[in-house]
Amino acid sequence: MTRPGIPTFFGRFGLLVFASVSVFAVLEISARLWLRYGATADQFQAYASVDQIRERPEESRKLRPHRHLGYVTTANYRSGRNRHNALGFRGDEIMTPKPEGVYRIVCLGGSTTYSSSVEDPAEAYPALLQGFLRSAGRPKVEVINAGVPGYSSLESLINLELRVLDLEPDLLIVQHAINDVHARLVDPPTAYRGDNSGSSGVQGLAPMPALFEHSAALRTLAIRLGWAIPHSSLLRVFGPIPESHRTAQLHAQVMAGTYPTAPFNETSIGALLQQNPPVYFRRNLENLVAIADAQEVGVVLTTFPYHPNWQGKSPLALAEVREAIAESNRVTLGVASALGVPAFDLAGHVPAQESLYTDGYHFTRQGNELRARILGGWMIENRAFESADWGRLHRNP
Repeated sequence: MTRPGIPTFFGRFGLLVFASVSVFAVLEISARLWLRYGATADQFQAYASVDQIRERPEESRKLRPHRHLGYVTTANYRSGRNRHNALGFRGDEIMTPKPEGVYRIVCLGGSTTYSSSVEDPAEAYPALLQGFLRSAGRPKVEVINAGVPGYSSLESLINLELRVLDLEPDLLIVQHAINDVHARLVDPPTAYRGDNSGSSGVQGLAPMPALFEHSAALRTLAIRLGWAIPHSSLLRVFGPIPESHRTAQLHAQVMAGTYPTAPFNETSIGALLQQNPPVYFRRNLENLVAIADAQEVGVVLTTFPYHPNWQGKSPLALAEVREAIAESNRVTLGVASALGVPAFDLAGHVPAQESLYTDGYHFTRQGNELRARILGGWMIENRAFESADWGRLHRNP
């Protein structure tokens, strides 16, 4: 057999290199064209580079890093029907300073206040509460949605101090539970701290993308295979979730139908919740009320509504999680009673009707309408608008 000569070998090798480069170039150009012209908004957020995301501020991620809060809702965000105003709050623009005669209510909470399960801000519960109150004869009432997905009472406490007080609110409506339950799902017990460091990533400088991630084709492939995370992911700012945190594992097991496997077959959810009582939740609510009172802003604490018998694929299917929410609601009512601020047991007034929920605690539009109507009716009945400082001075009957 005749061996190919050196010129023939290098010729074939050069042809192979040329073909490989040509194929890669075609894939790279195709990936870039797809990202620019063919990808949906969600696909763009998943696979675009940092520079590409910056070139489309109208498609910026819903959440952006914040020096003190970890993250906040992004100002001027647009995606489908969803939108944030120029101050970063979900819904319509907010006039500052506050116009004369306006009674401004700000709703504090997590994703259930933001109302993540509905795409249109007009279908979120704060917007529906505003509509109900205005239709009930209070045209000067304005309700602002300051809910942020993932926020616990700790973030709402900081959010009040750094962002919400600038809106000149007359009244705060505070509703928390589930994210504070998540903050308790940490192990060992020494990881349970008031700063939520046992359950939240550590904020720092975003790591530089690896060299291969500068290629649209390679970046897309790596993200699809799980070798890299999207450039829009907040994990690039906060870093990985602490090993002590158990919520992500809980969600994954519940959704896969494998609960309880490790680590929950060794330390159950009930045991975690028992070893980490809601002491920080109580303290955060107390401090929130104290700050609001010092600024002459009224506060109404409401319990967190949820389906008490939810059986779908959700942590709410676990009796221990439902009991933890009920425990948080008892803390909420206890803080209100001890501090003499108004409280409304909203959870006790929302029926256990599956059509109101998407997962046992996030609401459909129908659910948002009902809780807005129930809460608004209670406010009207209790003469919430007889004075601007009603929430601060009014006492429960």
